Amino acid sequence: EIVPLKRLRRLKTQFTHVPAMAIQCSLFDITPRNGNTWTEEAVESFKRLTAENEFQMITKGKFQDCTEVDLLRCDGDIGSTREFLVFLEHACFSISKTSVDNVSAVEDKVEEEVAIELDSVQVEAVELTWPETEEEYTLVTVSHINSPHEFFVQLQL
Repeated sequence: EIVPLKRLRRLKTQFTHVPAMAIQCSLFDITPRNGNTWTEEAVESFKRLTAENEFQMITKGKFQDCTEVDLLRCDGDIGSTREFLVFLEHACFSISKTSVDNVSAVEDKVEEEVAIELDSVQVEAVELTWPETEEEYTLVTVSHINSPHEFFVQLQL
């Protein structure tokens, strides 16, 4: 809606502290099948997949202002939305920034904890475990979609 400038009013102070009504999200660890941009068909498939459904959102990380997530349909028809987009050949798996950070952390741990004494030819082995990531499960609905890398969800109360 276009509003004339003379109809604009100052926002009341009480409304400047309202929490966000929607959270910007991105499906983690996938990229468009054809490269850098999502096809119109991929976006439409994602919209149909998420239309009027409740999801269990699994938080995988945060990159800048965007929360990296996976969405699992609550009705049980389809598991992971990101895996389904890969199955439909709209996307392929990639390494996210979070995954790269985890690999770097493991490499640092290996360098610190594995000691090799060349003089006595003794090797001390360490069992490696991936760094623990705190995954959060939240009930949401998808409210707006630009692409699988830019959509908004609303929390279900």
